[in-house]
Amino acid sequence: MALTQGPAYHFEPAWSPDGQRVALSMDTEGNLDIGVVDAAGSAVERVTTHEAVDVEPEWSGDGEGLFFVSAREGGFRIFHRDLETGSTAEVVTGIQPAVSPDGNRLAYVASVRGRTGTGGIWVKELPAGEERLAHYEESEYRMKPAWTPDGSAILYVSEEAGTNDVRVVPPQGGNPNILTVDPQGEETSPSPSPSGSRFAFVSTRTGPMPLYTVAAGGGPFASWREVVLEETTPRTP
Repeated sequence: MALTQGPAYHFEPAWSPDGQRVALSMDTEGNLDIGVVDAAGSAVERVTTHEAVDVEPEWSGDGEGLFFVSAREGGFRIFHRDLETGSTAEVVTGIQPAVSPDGNRLAYVASVRGRTGTGGIWVKELPAGEERLAHYEESEYRMKPAWTPDGSAILYVSEEAGTNDVRVVPPQGGNPNILTVDPQGEETSPSPSPSGSRFAFVSTRTGPMPLYTVAAGGGPFASWREVVLEETTPRTP
């Protein structure tokens, strides 16, 4: 069932910890902002109204706030918005925020001084702890870190093999493991299942970005399961 309807364009959905709401990015008359919609379907509540770009929403561990990326202070920085008070505070310079399952750490992508590419995966202790580099490679904007449900590892997208593949690395740093290797396609947007036994991702292997799942340890194409969308229900006829 469709949760939103036009004329605004809605994208980058993110589930709340309790599964009752979905945060999203939205195009409102040419301005990119953050919104929230009830998981059962409702009008989208616009959360940010700044004239700068606000995108990539991510829920705080307690579900009472949202992290998001904004260009409001020049360059891209991660902010936190308290949904009850409406206060907004800068957290760190970076993009693609991902909150750990316990809500105590923030993974994100940011530049690494003296190195090329988008940067590396950093981990920051919340609310105002130290930042440390967990992994660096000459990355593009598809890294999109995602925590495993037990908080022991971070899935991300790598292009080191010449195509986009899903890899996993410990948050304290270490050698990454390759989970998808498919020279015929590009795998992006990894998302672990709540149990941690599998993860979902999209691939270009057979055309227009079908959705697949695979066991948490990864595997070749033969072990992937395609998620087939059999029907859709719009908000309006």
